[in-house]
Amino acid sequence: MLEIASSSTDRLVRLVNEVLYFNRLDADGASVNRQPATTEEVVREAVDAMQPLASSNCQMIRGEWCGGSIALDRDRIHQVLINLIQNATKFSPSLSIITVRACPVGNEVQFEVADEGRGVPEGNLESIFDPFFQVEAGDARSQSGTGLGLAIRRGIVELHGGQIWAENRHPRGTSVKFTIPLTQTIEEPWAARAAS
Repeated sequence: MLEIASSSTDRLVRLVNEVLYFNRLDADGASVNRQPATTEEVVREAVDAMQPLASSNCQMIRGEWCGGSIALDRDRIHQVLINLIQNATKFSPSLSIITVRACPVGNEVQFEVADEGRGVPEGNLESIFDPFFQVEAGDARSQSGTGLGLAIRRGIVELHGGQIWAENRHPRGTSVKFTIPLTQTIEEPWAARAAS
């Protein structure tokens, strides 16, 4: 009973913290602190942070980059990549590979986290970024979260003037991609758009 109570308390704390962070993203003056970084630095940092978790699941994370620099809020983009990698480890089988890559495409850098998991139902590829949305699945209870992770990550990406989306891979797996413009753009508050 103590373990159940502790687990429930931890989940409640996570939910409260994510709701607070979600609301702060749309607060007046929410901004990003852009600093120059290379694509290699950004990818390596995320891969190194998450490799122990992947190893404990008998998975491997592979980092790939095409070179080049970009100005971004390194801490916030690190949060985005960490969340995407965590999701990939949750829903991928043992002995699978998770690929994290970043390459310039036109006037932006495209980041991608690709896994070899079960994929996302086609009708939910956009909905997974909505607040509190969770895909129904047989193991949903064991893999449950707050339902705010991807909504928060979308907010962070849009604060940078970028976009985020998911695609199913063939024959299996999911690829979540997001872009960060090489030049800063001004966007209307992202949560206001999400609510409309």
